[in-house]
Amino acid sequence: MRKKKFIEGIHNYCDRWCERCPLTTRCAIFRPPSDKSKEAWNEAEIIQKVAEDLKEALDLLREFAEERGIDLDAAPDKDPEPVLEPAKIKAIHSIEAIARHYGTMVETWFNENQTYFEAREHELNTQLQMDLPIDMPGLLNLKDALEEIQWYYFFIGAKVHRAISGLTWNEFDDIDRIQNDANGSAKSALLAIDQSLKAWEITRRFFLEKTDELLDIFVLLRRLRRDLLAQFPHAYSFIRPGFDEKGGKKSFLA
Repeated sequence: MRKKKFIEGIHNYCDRWCERCPLTTRCAIFRPPSDKSKEAWNEAEIIQKVAEDLKEALDLLREFAEERGIDLDAAPDKDPEPVLEPAKIKAIHSIEAIARHYGTMVETWFNENQTYFEAREHELNTQLQMDLPIDMPGLLNLKDALEEIQWYYFFIGAKVHRAISGLTWNEFDDIDRIQNDANGSAKSALLAIDQSLKAWEITRRFFLEKTDELLDIFVLLRRLRRDLLAQFPHAYSFIRPGFDEKGGKKSFLA
């Protein structure tokens, strides 16, 4: 009964932020938080839990294959993968490099500004102690923005890699030009980029003195978005199971 409620493939194009997702009850891989802390599990219980998860995953895979007439035990296809043009190979390697560089830049920026953040926190605590007015809605927006930046900055690279890995298969005639995994992964990356750009702008407005430092991050992220769209022009039209009804640029929560 529970399996019938699952939306097939919903977990492939989400942002893996289960705490914010309204569709966890429709996801086959979601596991609700356990009352028992991980520290309290013994080795045997951990091994058993992993074994159960693997068995369920294999069962779902076989069920999926049977529905589509796929023989998982058949010999692998010996046909060579289609070869991309050298110019396209160069372009996709550049996209992956940009995505990796973005992740590194974000991590570096947060590490280098640790002292600055501590000083700002001290200022806010002083304002609280002196009963001075504080923009609490603005602080809450900043908190959400920082969480989004930190959630997505390596997620983007992972989704870009998956999208590019599937790009080769888009050369086959029987692959849907819009509803394919490469476009779905690219859309997930693009939505994370869009969300990150909004979050960075909120952060910049709160830390105006850091504007110059953040310009390079903005430029790199916008370039990544532009180049990704150039390689996946139909990505936003991909309909993510459970999240989209008619495609579009919707967020992960839309």
